[in-house]
Amino acid sequence: MKNSANCFTLIEILVAMTVLTVGIVSLSMLMASASNRTAKARERWERDHLLTQAVEFFMLNPPGTSADDRFLPESKYTVDCTFDTPADAPDSGGINMNNARLVTMHVKLIDKSGRVAASAAVDRIVGG
Repeated sequence: MKNSANCFTLIEILVAMTVLTVGIVSLSMLMASASNRTAKARERWERDHLLTQAVEFFMLNPPGTSADDRFLPESKYTVDCTFDTPADAPDSGGINMNNARLVTMHVKLIDKSGRVAASAAVDRIVGG
């Protein structure tokens, strides 16, 4: 005598395999997406970190100092720094500033293709 109460039907097995397959595919897609987001976040952090280092370097050195290869060793970026007088710079109002003046320092992180990857503008007092 056969006891069919303890056996699974073909439909039940197929449904279980389909649910398992969908779960595995969804998990692998989520893991690939998380990996991609992690790589992008790391790249963004590295780019912003290099830009911050470049700003600090140019803030600590006199205008006209160039960033040599020791500054960004084996990096895929180069740094460009320019200075200009801001249009809304306050007048000294007769206060002797020892020839110091307010300038805006523009630091650009440029990738190998020549595209500006990140930039920052910082007000700085020079001279004196």
